[in-house]
Parts: sequence; C-alpha cells; structure tokens
Amino acid sequence: MLVSIGWTERRPDCLSGCRRGPICAPLKCCDIKTAQTALLRLVEIFGSDAFFLELQNHYLPDDSPYIGHLVDMAQRFNVQTVATNNVHYAERTDSRLRDCLISIRHNQPLKETASSGKLPFNHTYYLASPAEMERRFGHLPYALQNTLAIAERCNVSLDFSGQRLPRFETPEGQSEFEWLYQRCHENLPKRYPRLKPQVLKQLAHELDIVEKADLAGYFLIVADIVDFARRNNIICQGRGSAANSIIAYLLQITSIEPLANNLLFERFLSEDKFTAPDIDVDFQADRREEVIQHVYQTYGHEHTAMVCNVVTYRARSALRDLAKTLDFPAPAIDRMVKSLDTYSPTAAAAQLVGQLEADAPADHPLRLLADLMVQIDGCPRHLSIHSGGMLITGPPLHEVVPLEPATMEQRIIVQWDKESVEDAGLIKTDILGLRMMGLIAEAKAHAQTLTGQQLDLDKLPLDDPAPYALLHRGDTIGAFQVESRAQQQMLPRMRPRNFEEIAIQIAIIRPGPIQGGAVHPYLRRRAGVEPVEVLHESLRPVLEETMGVLLFQEQAIRLSIICAGFSAGEADMLRRTLTRKNPEPILAGLRHRFWTVLARRGSTSKPQAPSSRSWQGSLAMDSARVTRCPLG
Repeated sequence: MLVSIGWTERRPDCLSGCRRGPICAPLKCCDIKTAQTALLRLVEIFGSDAFFLELQNHYLPDDSPYIGHLVDMAQRFNVQTVATNNVHYAERTDSRLRDCLISIRHNQPLKETASSGKLPFNHTYYLASPAEMERRFGHLPYALQNTLAIAERCNVSLDFSGQRLPRFETPEGQSEFEWLYQRCHENLPKRYPRLKPQVLKQLAHELDIVEKADLAGYFLIVADIVDFARRNNIICQGRGSAANSIIAYLLQITSIEPLANNLLFERFLSEDKFTAPDIDVDFQADRREEVIQHVYQTYGHEHTAMVCNVVTYRARSALRDLAKTLDFPAPAIDRMVKSLDTYSPTAAAAQLVGQLEADAPADHPLRLLADLMVQIDGCPRHLSIHSGGMLITGPPLHEVVPLEPATMEQRIIVQWDKESVEDAGLIKTDILGLRMMGLIAEAKAHAQTLTGQQLDLDKLPLDDPAPYALLHRGDTIGAFQVESRAQQQMLPRMRPRNFEEIAIQIAIIRPGPIQGGAVHPYLRRRAGVEPVEVLHESLRPVLEETMGVLLFQEQAIRLSIICAGFSAGEADMLRRTLTRKNPEPILAGLRHRFWTVLARRGSTSKPQAPSSRSWQGSLAMDSARVTRCPLG
C-alpha cells in the first residue's frame, strides 16, 4: 500500500517499502543523496527503533547490488533491516493469472505484454515460506530475525461493535434518543388521529429496541435527509423493510402503516440480534444529486462516501478477457462465448474441457484457458458505485474503511461492498434514484396547474378503480415494480383486486417463487381450482394470504419461529444469510440449531413434515424474494 508522509507521521512503525518506495526509487537512478535524505526523514519521524529498511530478493539481476547499498546505508545510519517479500499473489501457481490480469489491463495479448516489459521479471512474487525466505536471506540472519519479531508484534484486534455514526445535532440538553422519542410522540396525532393502545405498545417496543441498539441517531439522520428533500419539493419515498417500523412511519420516512398491513418489525430490526438495519429511500432521479450534496455539506467529504459494488468475473467476461490475452482468434472467442449456458467461470471451464479430445495434450490452449477460468472465478473485475449506498461516519472515513477516488469528480468510493460494510458493523444509508419519482413530480405539477390544488400523495385512495384497470390490461410501461415483460404478461392472468394483491403480484414474479414452482399453485388456488394446502395447520395464519405458498421474507421469519422455535433474531439471521453471496458458513450453524430445537421438541426424524419441508421452504427464499412491503 502506498501512503503519504503526512499519514505515516501519525503511525508508530514503518517499513521503507519496495523498489517504488522513497528510498529504493532514487537508488535506481544512482541518486544516493536523495535516498539518504528520505531515510533520515523517516528515521526522524519514527525513530531508529521503529523504522526498518526492507530487503527484498526476487532474484532480479540487480537485487544483490540493491541489497548491498541498503545494508551499507543501514549500518552507516544505525538503522535496522528486515527481510520481506513483495507479495502480489498467495501461491506460485497464481503467477500465470497475475500475468493475464496485467495483459487484460493493458488490453493486449500476453506475448505482447511480456515483450514490452510490462510483466514482472519472474514468478517469485508469492507469499514465500520460511524455508524459501531462509534460502533468499540466509546470509542476513539479523534481517530474518526482525521479520519474525515484526510478525509477532502484528496482533490486530478490529472493533466491529459500534456503528461509528456521526452524532446528530439535537436541541440543547437532549440526547439523540430523547429527541427521537419526542419527534415520534409529536407526530402521533397526525399519523394516528384515532390512537389505539396497540400503536403505543408497538411504538414503545420499537423505541426500546432502538435505544438498546443505539440507533436513534441513524433514524434521525435518515429523517433529516427525507425532511430536506420534502422542504425542497423533491419527491421521495421510503420502501423495503423500513416500512415495517412505526418509527419510520411517524418520522414520515415511509407512508405505509405497519400494523394495519401486518408488517413484522423484526424483519427490520430484532431485539436479540442488533444487525445493521437497512432504510431504502427513493428520490426522483433528476434531483437525487441535490440530496447527495446535502449529505456532503452536512457531514463533510471526510465523513461521507459511496459504497462500492465489487463486480466479479462471470463466465462470458472471463472467457472473453482471458481468451484475448491467450491470442485466440476473435471468431473463435465469439463462438465459445455464445456456447456458454452458465454464469459460473468454473462451470464454463468444465464445458470447455468437455470439448477436448481424450488424448489432448496437457498444454492444449483450451485446457490452459479452462484452468485460468477456474482461477479467475470470484476475482474482482472492477469496482462500481453502489446504486445508492452512502456511508456516513463520525470519525474520518480513512480511519474506518479503505477508500479510493471515484471517476466522478469530488466523489470517494469505499472499497468494501454492502456485505463487508454490514460485517464491520457499519450502517449505510441508501439514497436511490428512481425515474418514476420524477414523473410523479411532473404529474403533481400538472394536476396543480389544472386544478389549483396541491395533491397529497399519502391521501390518494388505494381502491381507485382506474389504476386497477390499467394493471388488469398489463398497461404498465414505466410503472415501477410492474413494468417488466414478465409482469405485463402475468397481470392480466392474476388481475390484482386490492393493494395487498399488488404486493403479491410483485413478489411472485421473482426467480425464487418461479424456480420454486409457486406461481401456478398460487394462481390455481386463487381461482378456486384447487384447495389451499399448508404443510401444517400451525402455518395457516402465516401462509393463508398467499394461498399456502411462501412469497415474503416475513413469512420465512415466522415459519422459522413456528417450526423450530427460532427467536425473531435467529429467524432474521436465517433470512439475511440466505440473501448473501456465500451463505454456507453461517447457514451450517443455523441448520444445526434448526434440527437441535426440533429434536428437543420430540421430532428426531429429519424427513418428518412439516419441519423438513419447512426448512427446505425457508431455503427456497433467495435474494430475489422480497419484503412484504416493497413499495414502502
């Protein structure tokens, strides 16, 4: 990692770096004076006991002279040396992929990259074993001793317990939670003209969890962003699991009343597992930048950045890039790419090997291509900016996460994706741009011009027959969530009759329900062609609305609670795990917990219904399955 002198001045230990470092780079030009000046500057900053001159031996022609110069400088200025390795990849066998990635970056075949001197001299830039380091530096035992000593001192403990949110500015003398409590209760008469005891009970329950999780500031930050948008006539709407919260409803982040719509708060935030909540807010796309700039101005560029998406290689991109570096003819590359029927580079590699004759040589170009595709599987291709995720922190971002400049001017990207941010206990704020919001803004302005009245979107009737007529015809081009071709084809068949059935319509046209065979049973049962069946009568209240099929994440949570006695937090952990890219490490523990509870309840046979089928039903819920309130 290359860092600035200003940054290192605040750090206690320092290694001098590789050949591109401030000491070795001048030596390459025989500028010994500049190298010595840099060395003395670093010794002045860190002290001779905490600064080490790195010695690296990769068997380059001039490695021995370099090492000799550095050892002489160390002795002259009483500086310690340390034997290190310039590690670019983990194992020696990864060097071939490293060379290909360099060629891909330069957009040229591997032979051309090598002939132009853009590849490293050899294949020694892997994580060397102790025995290998002994072979390279056996004549410098004190440098090897320092290698071991520094390694033993590197005991890092990362604290992921706090969200590191900035403190929200509140009226003098009030804590964040007190201000949140006050705002919620002040808005009760507006949101609940006929206040019922269950509303106060649920609000008290949510506030208690929020206080324990120390998340009052997060709600206030998101509410402030929404308030800014509304003050500036920017159409916005919270959606997703945040709509399950009365607090979000009272702060006007969302507009769907959660109790009346049977929305489960634990889908958003549970009492026993304080995982990072997720509030998605859609803003009209043409004015989203105003909202982002408000966040920058409020919290500062040092505390605000966009979360990244790590775009990894898929089968076709891997094949195209690697085949080009191996100098395959363009027509052959196109033909191979078109023949693939998988996203997985590893599966695609197996397809390529299957095309080889049984006696094909080990160094056949197609076999080499297949081997590289297996190696590149999961490798990042590039970083992109997350569609809306912003990370806002109290301490400066560079103290919390790795950063890099974005292609957009004055924009910084966090080098972690949303899952890594969550794993670190950090909370992102989703500021999403939706073109439909811009159309709604135009429609509101047009209606006001015609009628002279300001439309209140929250008071529009949900039983107006005109929108349902459009839905029944599949006339939904440009309508958010129902504009895809699959939705347009299904709408005339399903003909949703109320707002709840619109939510079902959105949920059922997803890969999870389609692949799980839920679509046709739902339609047949809804039409009365076949009876509604559930795995067990205890599940009927959970699945009755969706005709016995599992569609919503809230249903999977309740199913796990009923069948296996999961707490709300454990059930939500199952939901979160199933939506991750690599769920198995966590899923194994939850699976064990599932069957352990069943055994305690007297169900010791795993195939026994409803438990076994319930577990499989929960597993069917993938990342495409939606919260019960996707519209917020």
